[in-house]
Amino acid sequence: MKKNDEEPGVRINRFIAMSGIASRRAADQLVTQGRVMVNGKVIT
Repeated sequence: MKKNDEEPGVRINRFIAMSGIASRRAADQLVTQGRVMVNGKVIT
């Protein structure tokens, strides 16, 4: 039995890169610096 019935997601750094905001490496740095929010919460 599957634990998670949701579709697999996209890594946040890839999503940011596909959006044209930053490269994947730069997106990783933004996340590490606490400059990315998802649903109103800072992610790390």
